[in-house]
This record gives sequence, C-alpha cells and structure tokens, in this order.
Amino acid sequence: MTTTVWSDRDLRAALEDVYHQVIETIDAGRAMRRALDQTAEAPREPVHILAVGKAASAMAQAAADWLRHKNIEPAQSLIIGPRGAPSAIGFEVVAGDHPLPAAGSLDAAGAVARLVDRVALGDTVWLLLSGGASSLMASPVAGVSSADLTVLFDRLHSAGLDIHDMNAVRKRFLAWGAGRLAAALAPARCQAFVVSDVPGDSIASIGSGPVSPDDTTVVDVSRILDRAGLLDRLPDSLQANIAGIESGQVPETAKPGDPVFDHVTVTVVATNRDAVIAAEAYGRSRGWTVHADSAFLAGEASEVGQALGVTLVIAVLVIHGVITRYFSDSAQGYHLIVGAKGGKLQLVFNTVYHLSQPINNIPYSYYKEFTEGKFANKVEAAIPFCLGDNYQGYRIVGTTAQMFDRLEYSNGQKYEFEQGENFKADDFFTGVIGYVVAQDTGLKVGDTFEPTHGVSDDGHVHDPFTVVGILKPTGTANDRALFINIEGFFLLEGHAKPTKNKAATPVAAEDTDHAHAEDDSHDHANHGHGEHEGPSHGDHHHHEPLPEDQREVTAILVKTQGLYGGFISNPINEGNIAQAVSPTREVTVLFEEVIGNITAILLLLAILIVIVAGIGIMVSMYNSMSERFREIAIMRALGAGRGTVMAVVLLGAARGAIAQSTGSQSTPDSPGATGSIAAGKDNSPLNAANALRNVSPREEGLYQTFKDTPDTQLDKKVKLGKDFLKDFSNS
Repeated sequence: MTTTVWSDRDLRAALEDVYHQVIETIDAGRAMRRALDQTAEAPREPVHILAVGKAASAMAQAAADWLRHKNIEPAQSLIIGPRGAPSAIGFEVVAGDHPLPAAGSLDAAGAVARLVDRVALGDTVWLLLSGGASSLMASPVAGVSSADLTVLFDRLHSAGLDIHDMNAVRKRFLAWGAGRLAAALAPARCQAFVVSDVPGDSIASIGSGPVSPDDTTVVDVSRILDRAGLLDRLPDSLQANIAGIESGQVPETAKPGDPVFDHVTVTVVATNRDAVIAAEAYGRSRGWTVHADSAFLAGEASEVGQALGVTLVIAVLVIHGVITRYFSDSAQGYHLIVGAKGGKLQLVFNTVYHLSQPINNIPYSYYKEFTEGKFANKVEAAIPFCLGDNYQGYRIVGTTAQMFDRLEYSNGQKYEFEQGENFKADDFFTGVIGYVVAQDTGLKVGDTFEPTHGVSDDGHVHDPFTVVGILKPTGTANDRALFINIEGFFLLEGHAKPTKNKAATPVAAEDTDHAHAEDDSHDHANHGHGEHEGPSHGDHHHHEPLPEDQREVTAILVKTQGLYGGFISNPINEGNIAQAVSPTREVTVLFEEVIGNITAILLLLAILIVIVAGIGIMVSMYNSMSERFREIAIMRALGAGRGTVMAVVLLGAARGAIAQSTGSQSTPDSPGATGSIAAGKDNSPLNAANALRNVSPREEGLYQTFKDTPDTQLDKKVKLGKDFLKDFSNS
C-alpha cells in the first residue's frame, strides 16, 4: 500500500475542497429548492411564506423563486432573521435577537401575529424554519414578562443543558412555541420546511416546535429544571405559570393527537447528517479512506471536559514526542557543525532545520582543512553547506553529492531516491529536491527551477537548475529543502567572494562579460553569500569552477572517526575563524531548559483540567444518587444487599456508556432509553433491580405506593416494606 505524504498546501486545499462541497450540499437555499421539487405541488390556494431562523433569507428566496417560476405570487412574505442577515426581494424583513431575546424578538413575534391574522381558512402557510428561531421570535405567554423570559434563556444557557432539554423548558413559555403557531393557524394548512441543527432531528426541538406537539409534561420540565439547579431560581412569573399548570388553572401544551396538528405537514430539508454524508462521499470520490463518526458531542459538560482533558494530556505527550523525535532525528548522521562564530543555536537552526538567517561565512580554505589538512585524519566525512537563497519559500542548499552518498539522515537510515538519482559532481547546474518540496511545487525530474537571491521572495532570480532526483520522505527538515551542486551555487551572480586583484580572477573565455565590480559593503549577517560579486551564467554549456580564493561556505557537516569529535572541536573553538557545535547537545539543552519547561506547564494544566472535570463528575454522581435516595432505600427494603445496589449503579452507567458509544438517540421516557441513572425512569435503580431479581408485580405495586413518599415518612414506609416482605415470604 502506498502512503501519500501531504504537503501543508495540498492538505489545506483538500480540506477547503471538502468544506466547500459540504456547504454546497447543505446550502439552505439549494436544499429548499430540492425539497420543493421532490415533495411540493403547485398550490391552488393563496400561499403565505413565513421564514424564521439564521437561514431564513436563503430559504425564503428559494421558496419565492419556486412559486414565481410557477406563476404564483406569495400572498404574504415575512422573514425573521438575525441582525445583519441578507434580505430577500419582495419580503418584509424583521430582525430578531439571538441568542437572548430582546426588543427585536418582541417585534418579530408581533409581525408573526399580524401575518397569522391575515391568513384565511382555506389558505396555506409555508413555514421555513432553521436554527435560532426560538430566540428570534421569542415572546412570552400570558402572565410571563419579557424580562423574565430573557432571564430564563440566559440561565438555561449558563446551565449547560443540551438543546432538547433547553427547548423542552423554554417552549412552554413562548407565545409561538409548543405548537401554539399551529393552533393559531388552524384550520389553515401549514407546510413546514425545516433545516435541522439539533442532534436526532427532533422536530419538537427545532425552533421550540412552533407547529409540533409537545411530548413533555410540566412534570418533565420541573425535573429538568431541578436537575439543572434552576427550579428554585426561576423568576416569579415563570414559577406561577408552572404552578398554574400543575393545579389545572393554566392549560397544558398541545400533545400528540391534538386536532390542531391535523393540517400540518413537516419536511426536513437538511440536517447535520447530510453534511457528514456529503463530506464522506466527497472524500471517497477522491480515493481517500474515510471514517464517518456518527456520535454527537453531547452530554454533561463535566463528562465532555473529562474526555477533552484526557485528550489534552495525550496530545501534549504525543506532540512533545513528535517534536523531540523530529529535532533529534534531523540532527543525526554527523557529529559536528562547523560555522562562523556566533550563536550556537542559530547555527544549528540555520544548518540543520533551515530556519533563521545564516550567521556569516568561513573561508573555503578552512573547509579544505577537513578534507586535506590538519583535521583530515580524524574526519570520516566533511560536507560543505552554502546557504542564503530560496525557491518559493523553501531553502536552497549548495552542497556536494557526498551529502547523500556518505551521510545518514537518521541512525542506520540512508538517503534514498523516490525518483531520479543523485547529481553528478561535473553537472554544475543540477540539483536534488526534498519530498515535500516536490509535492508542494509540482517539480518533477527533468524540470527546472530558478532560485531567488536571499531568504525572502523579493530578491533577484538566479539562473535555472535542473532537477535530477527527488528524495524519499525522511521525516526531517531536508524534506523541505532543495540541494544543488555547490559548483553551480558558486557560479551564480553575487556568490563569489570579492578579491583585491579583480584581474587575477580566472573565468572561462565565454564568460568574461559576467565579471562584476567589487562591493566591499557586503553584509554577511543578512545572507550567507548574498551580496558577493561573481559571474552570471545565463549559458551553462561551458563553464569552469570558481577559483578557491573566491569561495566561501556557510557551514561544514563533520562526521568524525570514532571519538575524535571532542579533540577536533577544542582547537576549532579556540581559534578565531570558526566554531564547532554538537547539534545533538544543543537540541538537548534547548529541550531541557526551554521546551521541556513549556511541556511541563502544559501537562500540568492538562492534569488540572482532568482533576476539575473529575470533581464535576463526582458531584454529578452524588447529585444523581441523592435524587434516587428513595428508590435505593426501597431496594434495600426489598432485600437487595449493598453489592446488588452497587451492581445496579454500575449496570446503569455501563448501559449509558454503551448507548453513547453506539450513537443511540432515544428520549429518557422511551422504551429504548439508555443513559445514566439520572437520565430517566427506565434506568431507575429499582427497574434495574427488578431485571436482576425478577421482582413480582406485587412488589412492583409496593414500589409504586412508596416512590412519591415524602422524606418525613420514608423510614416508616421502609419499615412497612420490610414487614410486607416478611409477610409475603411467609405466605
């Protein structure tokens, strides 16, 4: 199997392609047109368009265009969207407020009321619903103040409730929520077209269900508020509304089966799942291996925080390991870097990792000391490095063919070629490029490239070099560099060292017109060879090497024989010309003194996040057990031992974990509901105990008698339960 190594540019382009493909697929306007083409017929009765939500403008324009294409003009057209949303031709536009309702939301709710008043019995209303509708047209029910409604929205957001629980609460206090819009329109026909942004695509949760029956009761709402710690913190008008429903003075919301929904149809035109499918399909069409995760990031914030905390710990450790390996591996294959005196780390970064600016240059004659002079008998290989140019942001390195023949890029790993071969010593204007460079620039064997003078893109362009080889991926900085024959590098314009006697500089007869004036103002710090004088080579058919007295190198990679590294570095460092640096030692110091401390801080923060999230989970578990105190006490009364109770608790937790890992989406009160003990009645400890112990209907009846017992009578009931079990067993 071939593994593709992505360059940064290719990866970004691929991700942008996926993004644009997904946006095109789930675009609200396009989705609306597709839904109308597939499901709708040209209406004969007047059509009123009411579009509410963040995608209201796009959906409304698509609906109006579809009708006008069939020579039908909408009777009314109203868009309610966030401030700054685009308008649509021929529509009344009202800006609501989001995420907290305010005066704009009240105005929007009033506009809806005016539209409803103008709908005749035989008319049709197209409701185009998308995310944010709950707040955008929020207006309180009778008896609740608008200020209290805003407080409710704010506290629900702060409590961290999921969208289903949040809308189960706030729909009860919204003038157009919980099916009240359908009731106001009845018996007129209502066709709802919905863009779903909620997990599971529950119609009753989208926009607080303006034309959908409410499948929750006031008891459910009280339970949600109690779990969130909000029941006793509700403003007075909201508490009065709940009390009124409980006492029967205020009517309950419309439930499934209510005739007000007989004339309502709902079509979901786009969902989150559609976006996942589009991304998956596009990826597979490109030949990628795609894993589509169907799980939603939902649940208790503390649980999500725990997962993210653990992920952060792992990420810190993995990133630290990857960075350490990258820096360590890149500095292997040789023992010393010899370069001009200056910053040691700067020399390492510039030579090994192709970062920063070259320090300065050293004479070519000093390089010869490692190949023919006093250091030669202690050196296995000495590779010259000439730096200072770039190609499309990637560094150019002038070196010799021995770079790839005699050095390793990691322990035991020799350079190999993906395509082509190493350049020849006598082919001056040829080069080898790294794998990432080839992927990013599109260069192939046989192509030419023109280096740019300096390490930025604003320098003059040099003569072209021909690519003769592409390296296989090494996982080092050399994947991101271009290596050219050092002889050709020297012959480029500005790369020759000025000489006092210009006339003594030998050049080829054909190249005498390339001589340049001396420039004594050369700044070595800004460019390794950047400002040198030298011949320009527009014609490379005939050229001779640059004289050695006009040559300089930026650095020398030295591979010593055995343990001679220390013996070589001391005399080099004591001299005035150059310094010898051990790249491995400098990188180790960098990690220990700088990066190591940063990693330790990040790891400490990650551990603190895990601890805080763990405490949150412990508190959540304690509150959950407190809510089930009566049920656990009754289990004990029925004869369940501590081990059984613990098993029931663990079973409930395991069921919840399995349900979440398999992506199960069911409501707490549904037969298939799964989750934690506090999630719903199907997961109560007694129900789990019944499954374990096969409790009889008579015992279940006892539980039903006890389950709502006040705390002050609990001990009495538990004693009664024990007596009942004793009598029951005797009978």
